[in-house]
Amino acid sequence: IERWRAAWPAALEAWSAYTLLRDPRFFESQKEAGHDGMQNQIAAIRLRDHAVMINVAEIEKLGLEAHALAILAHEIGHHVYVPGNLTDNARLIASMARILAGLPKDTVYLAANLYGDLLINDRLEHRARVDMAGVYRVLAQRVAGATTAVWRVYTRAYEHLWRLPAGTIGPSDVAPELDADAVLVARIIRAFAGDWLRGARRFAAVLYPHFAKDQAGAVAETFRRLGLHDTATASTPMSGEDPSDAIPDGLAEFDDAELDDGDDIFGDLDD
Repeated sequence: IERWRAAWPAALEAWSAYTLLRDPRFFESQKEAGHDGMQNQIAAIRLRDHAVMINVAEIEKLGLEAHALAILAHEIGHHVYVPGNLTDNARLIASMARILAGLPKDTVYLAANLYGDLLINDRLEHRARVDMAGVYRVLAQRVAGATTAVWRVYTRAYEHLWRLPAGTIGPSDVAPELDADAVLVARIIRAFAGDWLRGARRFAAVLYPHFAKDQAGAVAETFRRLGLHDTATASTPMSGEDPSDAIPDGLAEFDDAELDDGDDIFGDLDD
């Protein structure tokens, strides 16, 4: 824990020398982490009080002790980049929910989480030179059993973004149609890095059939098995707080311009 505390200033500076957040909270057991809804999670954020929480027990179980900078910088990214605040988190989820209609609510939340993770990790790896790929190399060694279609597309997208050989951080036998979607996901991440809300519907549209396939096959979601759903409780009211406060003030409805770019949602990727 002391080594990770010492890495906190560098994690903040990976975004900006002026980034300010309270120090992270560390949980030394799954039971302790469970009180904040992050049992078996590697790390998590809470947007209501700008908290970063680290599950030491899960970090040790997965062998990620050496990756303090990457994991801490990633969690900071959820506060300063995607989603950044409760209002934009609600907009992100609402825009994806329209595309992922018919899928469970928790799948929509996971899709929003994965989109944010890709944007954050690519910026840290590509611009800040933080070794995000190293985290996924470790996780790749911990994947047991069948992996989901979404996991295959997701990890292959990282390999395209970071010019890594196939099989570096994901399965080596990704089918051509999944690889094609991974290329499209990588293009969305780069094209909409500066205007990420506009890219959310496109990302959801690409992953929709893969989420549906995984659900139909009743395959245990790889991300949850690896403790990678770090925004699952990001907007959950804190103890003693009115649940209605989870809806940001003034967010009663959405402007169509925020959620609809016309019929051809991939047209602006042609350039």
